[in-house]
Amino acid sequence: VLAFVLPAVIQMMAAAQAERDLVYMTFGDEELSDRIRGIFSLLEESRATVGDVFHTICEFRPTSLRQTEYSYGEQLVFFLQSRFQ
Repeated sequence: VLAFVLPAVIQMMAAAQAERDLVYMTFGDEELSDRIRGIFSLLEESRATVGDVFHTICEFRPTSLRQTEYSYGEQLVFFLQSRFQ
């Protein structure tokens, strides 16, 4: 589920840069929908720019899944939350 977080954030950045609306289909996946909505709210409330988000994603280095119980997507969410709260 959370593997779709990065593509959703990239789509948010592209839509924001192009000043376009975004409809991201989660096909009934409530967990993904809630997670994406939460990330959007976090970025909006912190007034993050596309550049801020881009540079933050470039700094992201996931821990090997063998070293942590958290998936890549969960690690990315935690990383974004730590940078924009």
